[in-house]
Amino acid sequence: MPFDPDIERRVDLFAAALRGQVAGDVDVSAAGRGALRIERDPVSLSMFANDASMYEQTPLAVCYPREARDVSRIVEVASSLGLPLLPRGGASSLAGQTVGEAIVLDFTRHMNAILHIDPDAQTATVQPGAVLENLNLALAEFGLMVGPDPASGNRATLGGMVANNATGTHSIVYGNVERHIVSVDAVLSDGSTATFDEADLTVWRDRTTRPGLEGQIYRGLDELLAARGAIIKRDTTRHWRRNSGYRLETLLDPKARNVARLLCGSEGTLAVLTELTIRVVPKPAHTVLGVVHFSTRGEALR
Repeated sequence: MPFDPDIERRVDLFAAALRGQVAGDVDVSAAGRGALRIERDPVSLSMFANDASMYEQTPLAVCYPREARDVSRIVEVASSLGLPLLPRGGASSLAGQTVGEAIVLDFTRHMNAILHIDPDAQTATVQPGAVLENLNLALAEFGLMVGPDPASGNRATLGGMVANNATGTHSIVYGNVERHIVSVDAVLSDGSTATFDEADLTVWRDRTTRPGLEGQIYRGLDELLAARGAIIKRDTTRHWRRNSGYRLETLLDPKARNVARLLCGSEGTLAVLTELTIRVVPKPAHTVLGVVHFSTRGEALR
């Protein structure tokens, strides 16, 4: 990213606008030409400048929201100042998705609660910073678990799993998060909020009439699907285990559209999640590990 000589002033304005207005914490970097450094200890600096990938980029500022209202205000102010935003969970991303020269929203410090488990409906509602392993420990009491099981589950957050449409070792059985998402509460790019869940044709049409950005989103999607639905259906790869581009094909069925499914795999580029509900599955009574040996890599691949 080319150096922006005005970035320091805008980051200062961002911090000043938020002080005293949000319940969470805001740590702002000191800007210097070509490099931005957070005024924190080296461990914290490393945590936000890196993820599990090979990449390193220092953020403009780091925010730790406590509640959805904090997120709305942070997004609103950042948007008004033209500052990029980067939601961040457990930073287990392998391709640099959670590092960048942006305002980082870290959900692991405060917004990490398991809000509700409904064993009858087999759903769990959590904040985006909730860690998968913690949720699975809570679900085990009811003989349930989250289906997608990424290897980073002891640190991956549910918000991050939605963002990268996580799968896992048993994806052949359980698929990816997109297959399990029920609803999300989200903050849109202007700081307004919306709840995205399944909508039949009547509900969908009603939502296209709503005011503000939420209504614009539904109207825009409606126009896109009408104009390009046939192309999306024809050209979308049939193989489900992919995360390239937005999953527009999930909206093709007008009887059961759910924008929450579109957010899966979007890496925080469409909205910032503040709450999500996911379907969970029965926990197997027994598991077994099969170890198969091959003489060559070619045999293993075949």
